[in-house]
Amino acid sequence: MRTLITLSMLSLIVFTLAACDDGADSSNNTSNVNNTSNVNNTSNVNNTSNVNNTSNTNNTTTTNNSNNTNNTTTTNNSNNTNNTNNTTTTCVPDPSGYECSDCIDNDGDGLIDGMDPGCISSDDRLEGSFSTDIPGDDTNTTYQDCWFDGNSGGGDDGCNVHICCILDECPTEYQGTYDPASCETAVTQDCVDNCDPFVVPGCDCFGCCTICEGSDCYDIFIGSPRISPECTQDTISDPLACPRCTPQEECGAPCDPAGCILCPGMTEEDLPPECTGETVCPDEQQPCTVTAECESGFYCATGCCIPIPNIG
Repeated sequence: MRTLITLSMLSLIVFTLAACDDGADSSNNTSNVNNTSNVNNTSNVNNTSNVNNTSNTNNTTTTNNSNNTNNTTTTNNSNNTNNTNNTTTTCVPDPSGYECSDCIDNDGDGLIDGMDPGCISSDDRLEGSFSTDIPGDDTNTTYQDCWFDGNSGGGDDGCNVHICCILDECPTEYQGTYDPASCETAVTQDCVDNCDPFVVPGCDCFGCCTICEGSDCYDIFIGSPRISPECTQDTISDPLACPRCTPQEECGAPCDPAGCILCPGMTEEDLPPECTGETVCPDEQQPCTVTAECESGFYCATGCCIPIPNIG
């Protein structure tokens, strides 16, 4: 009897062990805990690392690429408009219809109104000539008054300078009509006070101007068309047509391309690279490209806002 019990028990034990062995295998095969290591395979946490792949935070660094704040540096390029600069203001024609304020390139040289060396004010009638064609102007010969006030005669401006004090070579017909020593005191303070504010960059008060054509510049006298009737923008290189002169330092507004101050006949493109296309004006005047950028009562001439003289 003992043997039978023992055998039964052994059979039971064997059966139980077999069952346990099978069960243990299924607990490994159902190691869905591992195979459903979907925690790892659904490592969508990593593969859906859309947090990284949708690192749109980085790829949509539109915040950086949309640093359109830099690429649309219209704010900076609107500094090149200093002119104010690339945000160009539309030219507004003056009701007078005069050539030097009509927003038209009347002489076909690519320069309009006050950017043309033939224009000295909004009342100047002729863009293609150094003559203003203003009634009562352009009549001086022996003595020169303020060239920019729109009339001849020094009664209203205090300017009365002999032509030979202005020209480098005194014409024969005028040589006996002046005392060379008088040139030293010819420019009075009255003249400076009354004329200097109206002078365009590149000129003195009497019409001795630095006129440029490209990179070639000449100090020529344009203040009296009767003295030099053959002097035009096409003949500035000819000293016989356009008499040479020395600008009066006491009264005037010298140009200086190296300092980004335009000379008549120049544009911003003619300035050296370090100017970055921006114009500087003497005496803290406002830079401009057209008169519409200036305050009322001012005229844009050679890139600067100049007061308009009161021509009675």
